[in-house]
Amino acid sequence: CCWVHDYCYAQLEEKGCNTLTQSYKYRVAWGLVTCAERGSYCQTQLCTCDQKFVYCLKRNRRSYNPHLQNYWRSFCKTKTLVC
Repeated sequence: CCWVHDYCYAQLEEKGCNTLTQSYKYRVAWGLVTCAERGSYCQTQLCTCDQKFVYCLKRNRRSYNPHLQNYWRSFCKTKTLVC
């Protein structure tokens, strides 16, 4: 989940979006995250990245291992994602 989220952010940064300070509007109801329909390209896409991240975490919560929380990324195998 984290790798895909980081990749999504990197794609937005390449398009000129500031992923660290850009705010956006969303709402949560009945366990669903809904991004606001209004907003700039960067706002809506950033919300979509975060929305997908949240759903990925939810799908994978049973496999979460708290001992890996601060695992060094340098120990991870590099993987190429085709989008």
